[in-house]
Amino acid sequence: MRRTIATLALMVLVLSATGCGDADSDDSDVIYGTWVTEAEGKYQTFNEDGSWTAKTDPDASASRDEGTFTFDGETLTVISDPGQGCGGGEQGSYEVEVVDEDTLNLTVIDDSCTPRVADIASGMTRSTA
Repeated sequence: MRRTIATLALMVLVLSATGCGDADSDDSDVIYGTWVTEAEGKYQTFNEDGSWTAKTDPDASASRDEGTFTFDGETLTVISDPGQGCGGGEQGSYEVEVVDEDTLNLTVIDDSCTPRVADIASGMTRSTA
């Protein structure tokens, strides 16, 4: 009986360990950093605090658009601050395909800001600037 209980306990332990996986195995943190868009060469910076900026030059003090974002490893949602971008306060959602750690392909889900769609949905590569 003891042997059976010990075997069952060992099986539970092994199955529990294999089901846990790596908590960081998704791509939710790959978005952090500065990216260059393929279409217009804008610099999109996504910060760990959930803020983002879009600049034509990475060293420029003023941004062309800025706001907040969320990214769950699959869907990127950006919200422009009032007075920014396409009038501000506008939200855009994109499906993100992580090609590798330096390349993202984005497909628009919903965004009424046509210039942002044309730029962001062109794809992005990690900036080396």
